[in-house]
Amino acid sequence: MDRPIEIYVDGAFKGGLIAYGYVIHNSDCSKAIDVQVKRPTTHFQNVEAEITAVLEALRHIYRNYWTTNTGKIILYYDLNLIKDIIYNRKLQLKNPYHENYATEFRTLEEHLRCEVIFKKVTNNPVHKYIDEEIRKKLNSVLKNKLQSL
Repeated sequence: MDRPIEIYVDGAFKGGLIAYGYVIHNSDCSKAIDVQVKRPTTHFQNVEAEITAVLEALRHIYRNYWTTNTGKIILYYDLNLIKDIIYNRKLQLKNPYHENYATEFRTLEEHLRCEVIFKKVTNNPVHKYIDEEIRKKLNSVLKNKLQSL
């Protein structure tokens, strides 16, 4: 069996915008990196950014690989709520946005025919890299927005 796919996710909120991104390392050591900025659709701001990063990374894998061929994805995160919402039905029932996240997460996990293993990340160079890229892009978009006023 191949190595598990590794995903590093992060998100941020600043100036009325969210930024989210991910780094994916797959079994053949290639990687995908994506960072996006958009207006939030909820009042959850940073949480929405982190959730969006998780779902977009899983969608990327689904679009490009269809299945993982490894049986496992290791998801590195820094916000506990990312994992807690998936496993805590009470959190899901308190909020339709959380419930939709959990449902889509489970659907993608099933389509990918894999188990997603959550690992809390601290002081990791890959996670630090995606965090820096997110902040750079968010600050750049905000700077351009201010200059266009």
